[in-house]
Amino acid sequence: MPAAYTGSYARFTCPSKKSAAVLIGANCIVGDEVRFELRTEDGETTAWLMNRFDAVIGSLGKEDTHQLRIRQAEGRSIRILLGLIAYSETPEPGQYWGEVLIFSHTPATAEFVDPFIDRVATALRQGVRPAIDLSESDLAALEANPQQWITSGRVPLPQIKAGMAVLKSRQSLTERLVEQARRGNKGCAVVGWGGLLIGMAGIAALLKFLGVF
Repeated sequence: MPAAYTGSYARFTCPSKKSAAVLIGANCIVGDEVRFELRTEDGETTAWLMNRFDAVIGSLGKEDTHQLRIRQAEGRSIRILLGLIAYSETPEPGQYWGEVLIFSHTPATAEFVDPFIDRVATALRQGVRPAIDLSESDLAALEANPQQWITSGRVPLPQIKAGMAVLKSRQSLTERLVEQARRGNKGCAVVGWGGLLIGMAGIAALLKFLGVF
């Protein structure tokens, strides 16, 4: 019998420079909810990831796509959070990639699993990477305390190798200000967008140092 809940970190890759520009911009923030779309081409199905503004940011590998298809066929609720954005020089000519957190659960568990996922999103924005592969005892603890419980386990960042840079692993101050401005806090708008431009310039300088352009 399938488990009532599954949770895992998964790597995705960015397909183009256009998508990379979206990925490193203000419309992709660690902790954001991401949606997926299954597309079949030449007999092969791929799970494509879109940000909250429906821009493509990347695709999952075959195994993760397969697991998503299974969970979807089982009628489960599926939620995905953006967990990391990175760049690697290899394979040439370089590749933007990242990690997402994939959650699936049965409708009967939604009352306590969905608040947990929301807390994980908050933790990600703060730079904390909670373990989400919950055991049966974890689920029992969560059900008993649905509004507060969160796992104490942590998932480390990917090992940094030569030619690799982690571009985003938490929500930055400027991104937080931009979010506040979007919600109508006009006092944050000028500061937020100004800081964002500075931040983007910093990322551009880093990528230039790595030889991306």
